[in-house]
Amino acid sequence: MSSSSILFKLKDLKPYFVILTSFVFFSVYKECFFKLNYEWLTSNRIVYFLLTKYTLIYLILALFGPSYFSSDMYYEANKSIRFSDVGILFVKFAFIYLVLNKRVTMSITALLFLTFLVSGNRTSVIAFVSVLSLYYLLFGHVNRKVIYIISSPVLIFLAYYVVDARGLDFNYEHLREFFINRFDPFISEFSKFNNSDFVFGLGVGHPFYIPWFEYRGLNPYNHSIDNLYLTLFVKQGVFSIVTYIFIVYTCLKITGDRMLVFISLLYFALIGLTSSIIYQSSFVFLFVFMMLSNNNSRILK
Repeated sequence: MSSSSILFKLKDLKPYFVILTSFVFFSVYKECFFKLNYEWLTSNRIVYFLLTKYTLIYLILALFGPSYFSSDMYYEANKSIRFSDVGILFVKFAFIYLVLNKRVTMSITALLFLTFLVSGNRTSVIAFVSVLSLYYLLFGHVNRKVIYIISSPVLIFLAYYVVDARGLDFNYEHLREFFINRFDPFISEFSKFNNSDFVFGLGVGHPFYIPWFEYRGLNPYNHSIDNLYLTLFVKQGVFSIVTYIFIVYTCLKITGDRMLVFISLLYFALIGLTSSIIYQSSFVFLFVFMMLSNNNSRILK
């Protein structure tokens, strides 16, 4: 498998294509977007539709298992209940927007918890709770700060429960084995580094060998691993900082709501600990959402 594969090079450029696509998409449909508002987007009709949809999906997953939607051996081996679509992303970002604008409703709160239940993504839950907790602790009213401080033991317990549910505990040897296995593809590529690679990385298009992909019948070579920061460091070295700066700068240019940028990027930063999130097509949703939140975007004038 050649590290200069055109396919892997294109996949590495995907985050930049995603950002460009979001600009083009929004530019074409911006007049339609400007006619929308969050009262309509979070209306009872939309909320109840999604509540019904995700309730049915959860029941199907609970009764028939993930094999109903996918034949991937991973889900069969891990007995995981996971589902993801653009509706779940919409719920998360709409909730963030409504929190910042102090317009959260009980129905959309119930919908948020249901989408977390359906998605089965533990990292997403921890990241979401963390950023909202930080927001309320730093910028919330005194009574909300007190509530979060009092509830912190519950959050710590939930974090422990999540780790324990994965068959782990806080024993040093168990955690060490878990991280070595998870990041073995990074360790393997990192061992190839010479002095200049720390600065520039192994180059765009450099693949990772993922041994556990083989039992799933997948190509064992992949363009990323389950950690955004290690993925970019292998490919770009210290210069990966430029990619992060580019993403932050772009978000600030397309919306004037700095708090929305801070909360959204912090959420994605935490997700990046267990996912190369910027390589996923759903990443385009972040930029469309940022544009939708600000009709006076300077870059579109």
